[in-house]
Amino acid sequence: MPKAKKMIYILWKTDGKGEDIVTDKPITLEKMQELVGGYIEQVELKNGHTLFVNEEGFLQGLKPNPHFTENDVYVDLTHSGGYLLGNVIEGLIRSDGEFVGF
Repeated sequence: MPKAKKMIYILWKTDGKGEDIVTDKPITLEKMQELVGGYIEQVELKNGHTLFVNEEGFLQGLKPNPHFTENDVYVDLTHSGGYLLGNVIEGLIRSDGEFVGF
């Protein structure tokens, strides 16, 4: 019986360090909300990767995440000093719309 392929997501914290999240199946909405500390918002990177961030990061006063700047994403980040705010989850979106790891 073949082993299920592991999915690896990256959780980028506001200290700029990444932490691998390894799962056997796609990460749940509830887990993503727990990791970013609130409701999620999808952000596309120019390299084709997908990020999920706290959609209220600015209102909650979350710290800038130094790993991503406005040069990396397709959204305007001038309101946050050119950075995404708070913890960020990175992965890929499959053709069926499922958020999967690398």
